[in-house]
Amino acid sequence: MNILEERVSKLEEQLTQALQENQQLRQENQQLKLRVEELEEKLNTNSSNSSKPPSQDPYRKKRSKRTPSKRKQGGQPGRKGAFRKTFPKKEVTEVLEINPTKCPECKESNFKESPVRTEVRQVADLLSN
Repeated sequence: MNILEERVSKLEEQLTQALQENQQLRQENQQLKLRVEELEEKLNTNSSNSSKPPSQDPYRKKRSKRTPSKRKQGGQPGRKGAFRKTFPKKEVTEVLEINPTKCPECKESNFKESPVRTEVRQVADLLSN
């Protein structure tokens, strides 16, 4: 019977400690909730609901000082493009001609052999001293 009484008393001690710890954690949790609420309220202030100036509004769209143009963005029709010069033929060491085996549109292997478009790409190896 003595062993059972010891076991019960240990379990009662553990229970009281757990209850005290639980109470502490609940109080800490409540304090943290209040702190989060304060910080969220502070974060949600802007010029319309506080005395902050509009320049300090978060996520405020910057107004452009330019007057909008009637043209679209990018290169305009008739503009001469700027491209890197190709290497002279005597400096080229290897030329690869790559032809597709399947049509890129319909994936069929029977298609016109004449190219619709050609591309020139160059790779330059940099030499280190």
